[in-house]
Order: sequence, then structure tokens, then C-alpha cells
Amino acid sequence: MRDETAPGDDTGRPARPDRRKVLGVGAVAAGTAWVAPLVYDSVASPAAAATCVSFNSSTPDTYSIKIGAGKKVNYEVSGGGGGGGGGGQGTLAGSEGERGGAGTKVSGQIPVQPINYVLIIVVAGGGTGSKDGTPYWGIGGSGAVTGGNGGDGPKDAGQGGGGGGASRVSYSTTIDIIGPGGGGGGGGSAYGTNNSGGVGGELTSGTISGGLLAGQPGGRGGGDEGGFGGPGGVTSGNTPGGDGGGNGGGGGGGTATSGGTGGDGAKYESIVWPNQYGGGGGGGGGGYRGGGGAEGGDAQFADGDAGGGGGSGSIRAVGVTSAAVSSAANGGAGANGATATDGTSGTVTLTCV
Repeated sequence: MRDETAPGDDTGRPARPDRRKVLGVGAVAAGTAWVAPLVYDSVASPAAAATCVSFNSSTPDTYSIKIGAGKKVNYEVSGGGGGGGGGGQGTLAGSEGERGGAGTKVSGQIPVQPINYVLIIVVAGGGTGSKDGTPYWGIGGSGAVTGGNGGDGPKDAGQGGGGGGASRVSYSTTIDIIGPGGGGGGGGSAYGTNNSGGVGGELTSGTISGGLLAGQPGGRGGGDEGGFGGPGGVTSGNTPGGDGGGNGGGGGGGTATSGGTGGDGAKYESIVWPNQYGGGGGGGGGGYRGGGGAEGGDAQFADGDAGGGGGSGSIRAVGVTSAAVSSAANGGAGANGATATDGTSGTVTLTCV
């Protein structure tokens, strides 16, 4: 963190810090080391010590804000949306990918604290959709807990979308609010117009109990043995990945640091049936516990099935007087072609009252 100060005076005494200036740092990307947060400060005066400034951002990064003693804070913490899955691109008619799940908004109020304190804020990124490039599969969004990457759809099958990252507002062990990301959408098969990917899991409602609420599973991919959707993030331990029938790859398990990676689609080739490829599974969304990655689609003769959608992450909301759950409505659209839409970034809004 840079320390910006005013010039020294004529006596040679060191300059006093200019507390009115905002201190900037570089962005936090998925998988990189933690860096000092951006600091939103108040002016250095006795009156300002008891006040706080409001905050609103949808730019993925890490920030901090000073809260004065005696102040309540209204909050809205939303995770990133999951990226959409890509569609099959075979010479035979392929199936489209499915949309990513919406991020979850957690809103309510933080009560008065007896001291001045600093909230650490992480604004999450959305998962990227399937791309016509390298890598083809979607990449999980950045955040306090990152989203999982989508799975590979071999050759002409669609790729899975990346899961959205989780946004977070916290102070020590006293306050911790996590808005989870949506799961990535599943990729469509290379053959069969009805074998569309599974939708990414999204947690849009529910009652928080004991400060926790489990995530939602993703949808199953289309076809006789489409990939199973990844399970939602849990309230303790970690989430296993999707592991349904057929020969598509199983999804990875969600953890406290990332959503699970989507499983790869299966591949079947013969002289008679050369284009049978299953779609890739969507990556799990980040959360208190990341959602599980979905299973990749099955492939057999005359049959390529779609990948499932990744599961959403789970919620944590402790040290608050109220917490409501709703949709952030920001999952990326699935595609008929190889390139799908990215999920949008999460948001954090804090208002002192």
C-alpha cells in the first residue's frame, strides 16, 4: 500500500499523512497473492472519527472502509454470475449450451459496534463463458472464494462455463457476510439437437439458519445420460463433485477456497459414428463452501449427451441483525455456437445509518 504524504515543513519535521487521499492498490485476481486493500477514509478530525463513508462498487477488487462507533450499516453483498456453456459445433446438428446461474444477493443490517473498526470488502468477478479460443472452457470468477473452471467438451462438443466468484464483507471474526456465485452452465453435445447443457445452480431464496444456508445444485445435461449437475455448496465440510452415470468425467468438489471444476465430456469414435462427443460440465460457484463441479456428458454410438450445470456456493452471514436472500440476476447466457456470454461481476453496497 502506498503512503501518500504532504511535503515537509521548514523545520525539517516529517510531513503529516494526508488522510483525505484515497490509497490505491492493484486488483486481486483469481489465484494471486493477497494485496493491500483500497482504503476509503474519512478526514482526520475528532468529528470524523465517529462517522463513516458509504461504499458501492461492482469492480472486482479488495477494499476497506472505516466504520465509526455507534453507526449501523445497511449492506447488500452479491456474488458473481456463472458463465454460459457453449454449444455443439459438429458437422451433424449439435445442441446448445445452457445459461450460468445467477449470483446470490444477501442483504440486511450490521448492528452498532462499540468501537471504530474497519470492514474488509471483496467484490467478486463473474465466471467467463465458453470461448472459441484457448482455453475453450469458461474460467471461474475471482473473489474471496473463486469460482471453478468449466469442463472440456472434446472436439466439436460445447465447453462448460466457469462458476462465479463470491463477494465478502468481514471484520475480524465478528462480522462475516458471503454472497455466493452462481454455477457455470453446461456445454451442449456435438450430436443431437435435444441434448442441451444443464443450467448453472443459483441460490435465489431461502432462510438463513445459524448464519448459514446451503447452495443449490446445477441442472442435469440433456440426453439419455446427460451429465449430472454439481451439488450446491454445503454449510460444513466440503461439497463433492457431480458423479452420475455414463462415461463423462466427474466434477471436482467445492472447497472453502474455490468452486469445483467441471468434468470433461466423454468421447466416442468409430467408423460408423465418428462424431459422438459429450459436452463439458459447468464449474461450481464460490461461496462459504464452493459448489461442486458438474459431470461431463456421456458419449456412445449414435449418442452424445450434454454436460450438467455447476452448483452454486453457500451463504454465510454472521454478526448481523438481519439477512435476506434474493437473486442478483447476472448469469451469462448459453450459446448455440462455441462462444457463450460471461457472467457479470458481483456488487457490494454499504450505507451508514
